[in-house]
Amino acid sequence: MHDSNGFRALIYAVRWSVLASMGGRLALVLAVLCVPSLLVALWFREFRYVLPFIVVLLPLLLFSQFTRRLPEPHQVSRSEGFVLTCAAFVLTPIVLTFAMLPSGLAWADLLFEMVSAVTTTGLSTVAHVEQMDRTFLFTRAWMQWYGGLGIVVLSVTFLLQRSLAVSQLLEAPEGQGITVALGVYARKIFRIYLLLTLLAVGIGWFCFGDFFTGMVHGFSAISTGGFSSRDDSLMGLAQWQQLLMMLPAMLGALSLALYLRLWQRAWRAVLDNQELRYFLGLSLLVWLGLQISAGSSGNGAEQSVLGTLVLGLSALTTTGFANVSIATLPPATLVILLVAMFVGGCLGSTAGGFKVFRLLVLWQLVLATLRRASAAPHAVIEARIQGKVLTQEQIQLAMLTGSLLLGLIVLSWLIFLFYGYPPLPALFEVVSAVGTVGLSAGVTQADLPLALKTVLCIDMIAGRVEVVALLCCLYPGVWLGHRNPAI
Repeated sequence: MHDSNGFRALIYAVRWSVLASMGGRLALVLAVLCVPSLLVALWFREFRYVLPFIVVLLPLLLFSQFTRRLPEPHQVSRSEGFVLTCAAFVLTPIVLTFAMLPSGLAWADLLFEMVSAVTTTGLSTVAHVEQMDRTFLFTRAWMQWYGGLGIVVLSVTFLLQRSLAVSQLLEAPEGQGITVALGVYARKIFRIYLLLTLLAVGIGWFCFGDFFTGMVHGFSAISTGGFSSRDDSLMGLAQWQQLLMMLPAMLGALSLALYLRLWQRAWRAVLDNQELRYFLGLSLLVWLGLQISAGSSGNGAEQSVLGTLVLGLSALTTTGFANVSIATLPPATLVILLVAMFVGGCLGSTAGGFKVFRLLVLWQLVLATLRRASAAPHAVIEARIQGKVLTQEQIQLAMLTGSLLLGLIVLSWLIFLFYGYPPLPALFEVVSAVGTVGLSAGVTQADLPLALKTVLCIDMIAGRVEVVALLCCLYPGVWLGHRNPAI
């Protein structure tokens, strides 16, 4: 009993004052982020969206003003960070659903679209997006844009503070604390993200020949979101244009901290980055696998070298742009895409999935285990990345994250099987949602049962904010108990 009481004494519940103070700031940010959509509605004379946006903006501004006088917390605990991150990705789509009511979609479908947007997934129940309003199409892509940026900043700030990844990303100058370094990091990343966005929109404008279409696809590409304003996604483009559209997706799937190193002219650090090399190697393996699969099946467009490369990059970067009908692909190709979608992009990027960095951690653990088996008894062999020894906590976190993702996938898949959906397409859809990819085997449609839409929404949110963060919000100890006023 003493041990149990001692353990409880070390557990602190979240502080409501901190959640309110930080929540007020997030509400103000969301209010500002609603303005571009409102301006688009005015520009295209879709005035029916104006009043709903005003109705949404007023409570956000009032809440922000009401919490403005609360004292600023000196430090935000990890559990409070988890709650704030999850709240941002759960409440934002709910709020924007009210603003998008004039689109004419059913409530469940509209909420599904908004969840898919802010989590940068790209799954959609809309059969003909070209018939939708410009405000709706812009808002989906815009939400993917700031959802991608938000998860980079929030994940580094709250989810990864004690990991090796953060030490590589930040490398705080001597004499600076982690909080100062995080603030500097966020501002620099925002500037880099803006520059990459301008490049992405320019590429989209060049490929599609229309600024609005290019902007929508540019936002979706750099955020690795994949929402398109066209029914055929990238299929209407020439294959070299499809590949060009994957350039900003690749840039978004790389750790944005690498661009800081490039800005600092630390070329050697970038070239020696193990995660970057593994990501490029995995891209090559996925492309080779798809090429072999397409060659053996003799299946049309995706059989070409460029076609398989675009498809493989779309899956591995978790962007979800489609250059072929996924439902017509052979099983071997779907399995390869499944693996690519599960792995995903780099840590500290806008991409989803398990992340290449964590895969690298597990691979180094396997190598260290194999080396110990043939080493001398007194030899000290430890798993390392970039010359730094991996701690037990870092290894356990990678294993826990992988286990939870696989568990979530299996559980969601079983629910789809219970409803009678074919095993492979159902598994493909679930992995696409958990990996925040957006490629669809034809399962996600307007007539999908509400329960399964709910399952996919949970999968998308859990895949975006990390399952650990979502479980933390459900843990009673996070909400109940004594609170630490010292932080």
